[in-house]
Amino acid sequence: MAPAAPALTTNFLGIDFSGIFPPDAGIAAGPTVLVLVTNGALTIRDKQGFLITTETLRTFFAGLRQPTESAFDPRVVYDPNSGRFFVSAAGRITNASCKAGVDCVSHLFLAVSKTSSPVTTGSDDWFFYGFDATLDGTTPTANWIDFPTLGVDPSLVVIAAEMFSFSDGSFQYVKVRVLNKATLTAGGTVTPFDFFKLTDPQTGFTSITTPAAVTFGAPGTFFLMSSSRTFGSCNMIVRGIVNGTSAPTMTTGLAAAPGTCGDPPDAAQPPEAMPLDTGDNRLRNLVYRNGSLWAAQTVAKSFPSGTVAAIRWVQVEVSGGSTTPRIVQDQTYGQDGVSFMYAAVAVDAANNVGLAFTRSSASEFPSAYYTARLAGDPPSTLQASALLKAGGSTYEKLDPNGTNRWGDYSAIAVDRVDGSFWAFAEYATGGATWGMWVGQFSLPTALVSAVLPSSRSVQVSTPATAFLTAINTGGATARAVSIGLATPIAANLTCRTTDPATNQPTGSPNIAVDIPAGVAQSFVVAVTPLAALDPTDVAFTIAGNGVVPPAVITGVNTLLLSASPTPVPDIVALGATAGNTGCSPWPPSTWERVARSR
Repeated sequence: MAPAAPALTTNFLGIDFSGIFPPDAGIAAGPTVLVLVTNGALTIRDKQGFLITTETLRTFFAGLRQPTESAFDPRVVYDPNSGRFFVSAAGRITNASCKAGVDCVSHLFLAVSKTSSPVTTGSDDWFFYGFDATLDGTTPTANWIDFPTLGVDPSLVVIAAEMFSFSDGSFQYVKVRVLNKATLTAGGTVTPFDFFKLTDPQTGFTSITTPAAVTFGAPGTFFLMSSSRTFGSCNMIVRGIVNGTSAPTMTTGLAAAPGTCGDPPDAAQPPEAMPLDTGDNRLRNLVYRNGSLWAAQTVAKSFPSGTVAAIRWVQVEVSGGSTTPRIVQDQTYGQDGVSFMYAAVAVDAANNVGLAFTRSSASEFPSAYYTARLAGDPPSTLQASALLKAGGSTYEKLDPNGTNRWGDYSAIAVDRVDGSFWAFAEYATGGATWGMWVGQFSLPTALVSAVLPSSRSVQVSTPATAFLTAINTGGATARAVSIGLATPIAANLTCRTTDPATNQPTGSPNIAVDIPAGVAQSFVVAVTPLAALDPTDVAFTIAGNGVVPPAVITGVNTLLLSASPTPVPDIVALGATAGNTGCSPWPPSTWERVARSR
């Protein structure tokens, strides 16, 4: 049985039903605020869920739209390199004259926050950009933009979208628009560079949805990825953009995978309700982190009782670039008789994964869910799904084609402050209305530790001091970390944080502290024996909220302690010296270390 997903630390209503369906959700977490988007609204909340401001998506982009132009398919990303939020959306006008090929209007909208903590939806806090989406480079077309995805890296903002014909609504091709991020964040004038009419390298068919990656780090290549156009194929097509700020070029590679990944069937609801549309097997979002791309799609999966919609997620290793991608993790995640759909994926610094999605069945109303995995979990596995928000009823709201639309995508983001995950997913609230619920969760973060010196001999009632270092190897902040004695001996323990550069105590005694991801925190510990003690390897507890404590390794993170009623010799440390001279130069060489203890 899969382990349980972590519990929510906070959750609240993100955006309520706006009358527009499906919602198409986005979430991004900055240092102090969350920016949430749907087809109906842009909302800014603090991290406790309190509303700061909200506006309709059409009004947010009002300065860019023509009066009757729509605004839809929003995305939002927080970029820690620039400390800015980026919000994109598509726009179009469809009318009789446009269908005849005259006066066709379609825009790509983009907003860039001026700070890391916007509190309004106007020009005081945002730069606004509108780009003619009917242009391929500088060439006019009769096509409009749909389903744009938004990605950023240290130097680029990239938006990849599908293009459809104004005349008959048919899909034409994928277009990738490359923008200079530094110019955007300065409020300058940007000249886009376009790639368009991408093709599947296997078949030569026109490529489908090709999400742009939300990029962590600086890989030197901007990545995009799509599922294959070959019917039922599980292959992934990876594309890379290099020289993006000067003379962009694109390369392509194929990541092969066995099996069948066909379009999912509709999702059942409790009796009397029309099934939900689960979309198709296109990728909905993409993340680059630590040399890999991570994505999810909805596919068909067979079980004893029948075929249902399920979530397939993959990790595609691209450390060699876009031309040699390799799938290293691949799982289709689902349950007999239950539909899993519209998953979004996020990845933290330690390669822990979080997903947000919707679930429904003949006995379960459409509900918001999440799941996760630790980097150390068995490969290609996820933890059990956990409820984000239970649906309150069946859902039925048909589009002009008679389809019971849902989705089209969920959202999840990593908080750059503490490494937690923010999930944002859809649930049914009643009859023909939906809600978008927010939930925060953190995965356990693993600590490793070391103690120097490794042994002390003291007189009873005399403190034996040592330095203990705890390193947070996880992707999230280790909260309220405290030190205690794991070995049952008659002794008192005092612990204080220290400055690792000077070893001077910096904190009050026995106070719990937070250790950010990737950070080493040093402590001075003083163990005062209350009675005589034969040499004993004393282990320490290192505990905190959401912390996986370090394994006890004798001689590495233990203290060999003895105590006598009378004064005894105390060997603080033994060390090797370069050249076996018995003399250690000061300052020490790169391989020598001097440990001091008092």
